[in-house]
Amino acid sequence: MERQLTPREHEVLTLVARGHTNREIAHALQLTESTVKVHLRNICRAVGLRNRVELAVWHERHGPMPADGTRRLQGGVAG
Repeated sequence: MERQLTPREHEVLTLVARGHTNREIAHALQLTESTVKVHLRNICRAVGLRNRVELAVWHERHGPMPADGTRRLQGGVAG
């Protein structure tokens, strides 16, 4: 299944890749920790990964998404 990350998911992913905790991300983006967890779950599903460590590695290998979040994702690989 192919889908794009939202701009907010991109922000969360970037902060995860920089090593921030859910609490820090929630504070920085003015969200609840529960909302951050939902975003992380959705990002993992979109890129085919299981946890924040894999997300951070994926982000490091593939680089940041465009600011508008339009990079298409399929099977865990940016296309």
